[in-house]
Amino acid sequence: MKPVRLFAAAAVVVAGSLPLAACQKYEADAVVPAAAQVAATEPPVGHQLAPNVMLVVDRSGSMDQDSQSGQRVGDCDAAGQHGLNCKWEELLTAMTGDANPADGFIYKLANSGSSTDKVRLGLVTFSASTTDTSGPDPWQAACSVGVEQQSVAEGTADQIIGALNAVEPAGATPTAATVQFAAGRLAQLPQDGRQNYIVLLTDGAPNCNTDFVITNDNCSEGTDRCDTAGYCQGHSTDGHHPPIGCLDEDGLVNAITAAAGNGSSVKTFVIGFGSSFTTNPAAYETLNRSAVAGGEPRLLPGGGGVADPAFYQASSGADLQAALQAILGVIDSTCNYGLKKAPPSESAVEVKITDASGNVTLLTAPADYTVNGSTVIVNDPYCQQLNDSTPDNPLTLTINSLAGN
Repeated sequence: MKPVRLFAAAAVVVAGSLPLAACQKYEADAVVPAAAQVAATEPPVGHQLAPNVMLVVDRSGSMDQDSQSGQRVGDCDAAGQHGLNCKWEELLTAMTGDANPADGFIYKLANSGSSTDKVRLGLVTFSASTTDTSGPDPWQAACSVGVEQQSVAEGTADQIIGALNAVEPAGATPTAATVQFAAGRLAQLPQDGRQNYIVLLTDGAPNCNTDFVITNDNCSEGTDRCDTAGYCQGHSTDGHHPPIGCLDEDGLVNAITAAAGNGSSVKTFVIGFGSSFTTNPAAYETLNRSAVAGGEPRLLPGGGGVADPAFYQASSGADLQAALQAILGVIDSTCNYGLKKAPPSESAVEVKITDASGNVTLLTAPADYTVNGSTVIVNDPYCQQLNDSTPDNPLTLTINSLAGN
């Protein structure tokens, strides 16, 4: 959990703080942070809005490989007996905490937010394939789009952990179509000012694009497998099946870009787990582009820009836990605050920060904050300052909004 943030129990309006006509009044909204104590009989007003998060988890057949060598384990339950680490078991440990769920990412994420408003969490796994992909076209079965195991809601940690423990590695990697599906599910939620996130965790290059166009630039004509920019495998060039085994370089980037641009404004974190991204430059670059398109790439320390890789690269179970912890820190520091009702304009909102010595900083829109309906969004560097505040160095955020005549 991020450091404690201390805010005022009530907002005070200073006369003349905004030029208002006679008979107009301010409605002072107390901003209540994640750590504030709020009387149970009085719901917070202007409270921090916990985001919606959809976990999109790759459980393709390659998840039964060793995370570092890429060697297929076969039976993940017996992985340790062979000196190998099954990626799926490492994923379950990082996500669920195994015997100690409170140590896992899912419980930590589900318990983020304020005492009265927790993060809303859901789960999609892909592909939807069963372990039996036999038939006239096993690729088609393996490429079935992901399935929603749990819709986004509060208090879903136990259901999500149960769903992850109930599935096993199987199928291919229809990442683009699954991201599109997950973004659509987020778009169906009430758009009430909460930030929508996808946390995409994948261990391989996206494929399963039936519209993939094979050219000499991306896959040598007449071959079934190649290591050039477009990396193809399976039924790709035999003239009877679509090239669904080819690396879908643009499909995933386009799906993530579209999710960020639709009405629900979904931001996407991208995690690449395992050795595929160190041995396949095209897959590495695809995830890099996807992370930037998702609006939540890894950043260099001190605000120095986008890191390389831009996606969260995890070559081991320990790396994966570190990546999830870093993402948790970002999600749990969202500075979106809900007012009782939408103000008539951005200029009808006053946002100020007071430090422990009583010094007041009046924020300016739209550089320092924006207003979207009834939601006030505080931008960096002030958002970061609020998240870095401690009991020894407290900051008080006050939002005053015009109530009307």
